[in-house]
Amino acid sequence: MAKLPFLILAINECNGESITIDGTINILFKQNTTPSGNFHVTVHSNIHGQGTGDQGNLYVVNETSNDHFTTNNQQFENTFNLSIRVISKGTAPNFLLHAQIHLTVNANGDVTATISVFDTECRG
Repeated sequence: MAKLPFLILAINECNGESITIDGTINILFKQNTTPSGNFHVTVHSNIHGQGTGDQGNLYVVNETSNDHFTTNNQQFENTFNLSIRVISKGTAPNFLLHAQIHLTVNANGDVTATISVFDTECRG
């Protein structure tokens, strides 16, 4: 399991607030060999974070994702698209953050991941 920190800069499309979200992605992956000799990889991610907007509003992120793919090598990289709910701790509107996680596992089994925001959506 890998525990990786992240920092996201996002805009709440509902109220125009700029938010910095600081958190951790916990990634657990499992590889099984297929009959053809490839590797079926299952990835389970937990994303936890919190942030404060430039209008003083507090937000939290708690999201779980499950993905899978097949590769021909035990070292791999893959990109996953996620929709992450950003929940206000007060009266500010909630919103949805569309992001990508780029996951890399090298020959030593070391895991790295980056998270990139590509869009936000007002969810009130």
